[in-house]
Amino acid sequence: SGTPIQKAAQYAHEQFAAWNLNPSFHAWSSGTRSGRNVVGDLVGTSSPSEIVLVCGHLDDMPSTGSAPGADDNASGSSGVLVAAQTLLQRPWERTLRFALFTGEEQGLLGSRAYAAMAKARGDNIVAVLNLDMIAWNTAGSLPTPRPPARSYASHGRRSDRSSGRPRRAAAPRRAGASPSAR
Repeated sequence: SGTPIQKAAQYAHEQFAAWNLNPSFHAWSSGTRSGRNVVGDLVGTSSPSEIVLVCGHLDDMPSTGSAPGADDNASGSSGVLVAAQTLLQRPWERTLRFALFTGEEQGLLGSRAYAAMAKARGDNIVAVLNLDMIAWNTAGSLPTPRPPARSYASHGRRSDRSSGRPRRAAAPRRAGASPSAR
């Protein structure tokens, strides 16, 4: 029972528990608002005090107005859960901490409270992978893959031959230089 956000937090906690990630709730309050973040740890083997935080947020916009939960929050929450389930399959040198924050649509309340707590505790967070909005897209548009900044085809690679474009001539070598020194 409970509100949808409480149910979502409980579900995430249960999943973390099923995967032996030592889950915990991180309660926070800000003004008249309060909530619980869900955190699970996969303890590192050789550098457990170094923490890689993989995070997203559970909450959605209020019931009035826009509510992009399926693109915005559900994609990030799902991403964190899939990352946890996938990454626990092998040991890691550093601790992987999976966090799902609440109160984000009301002003990043859960993540701000978590960051303040982590700083006060002296947590050694060495990297953060924030999976917020990984599937978000503008209304009416289709996902568009972006080409790489550089095309290998323009640099004389094997792909030039198959594209019908002429290959670029190799740069001349300096006298006495090895083939890799140009």
